[in-house]
Amino acid sequence: MQDTAFDPLAALKTYHAAIDVLDFAAIEACFAPAACYVSDGVGATVVGREAILAAFRSYFACYGDQVSKDEQVAALSQRSAWARWRLEATHAVTGARLLRSGEETVFFDADGRIMRVEVKDDVSTARQRSMMRAIEASQPNAEAAMKAAFATAILPLLVTPALAGTAVEAVKPFYDHVGLELDPAERGRFVDPAKAVLDARDQLEKSEQGDCLDANMPLDSAVYDKAELDKSLKIIGSETGDSAIVVAAFTAAGEPHRMQWKLKKVDGEWKVADLLSVTNEWALSQYQCQ
Repeated sequence: MQDTAFDPLAALKTYHAAIDVLDFAAIEACFAPAACYVSDGVGATVVGREAILAAFRSYFACYGDQVSKDEQVAALSQRSAWARWRLEATHAVTGARLLRSGEETVFFDADGRIMRVEVKDDVSTARQRSMMRAIEASQPNAEAAMKAAFATAILPLLVTPALAGTAVEAVKPFYDHVGLELDPAERGRFVDPAKAVLDARDQLEKSEQGDCLDANMPLDSAVYDKAELDKSLKIIGSETGDSAIVVAAFTAAGEPHRMQWKLKKVDGEWKVADLLSVTNEWALSQYQCQ
């Protein structure tokens, strides 16, 4: 490959776009087998594509609602690119809010694959990250929770169907059968506050006063094509005791969307407690159906 034929800035944008929609197959394709990843967010140097992907999956199992933005990007050379970034996320286990910003430099090999990533947090966010690690370590069940999050992330992400009995399995039917949440016969899949909103919606509809909910809420109320949805859908889950967070990332009409599902275990079964749009910032529990 000629150096002049390779665009490191375009490759960087492709890599970031794959992260935004949690497309782990595409992320994997971006890396060379012997790639090296150095990041304050990961907390260590990770060597090898498989180890990097495992670290990514573990991270997003805990921070599935992450919203990131590149404030600046630039090509540094024919084989490297740079980004100035900022992100926000919530830890699925502790509920702690994470705000980070910093710089990333990505180096590519002769085949156009990532051979090294260097991520440096700003001083203030690096300090916050260190404090959050201390908080997480002080949680009585932090180690077990992180192991559970890691295991849940590794197993269901790219395997279809998802494992039976998991929180991911409880969410998947809403994407296999679009509109399932509006069927009164399926209320057993929910608990409050989501169930209370849906029950109120059912009563409103029976009184012929209209509908208080948007269509296709699991799809962020977006116009969709089922083939595009099935091809792009990625689901990741983190279970901690009787609570779980599941994140669904997909593309609708060419636009990326990310949904966060909050679940509770009731009598051994996972039930949906709330549904939130990370992309458009709304929550089912906030709807008033009166």
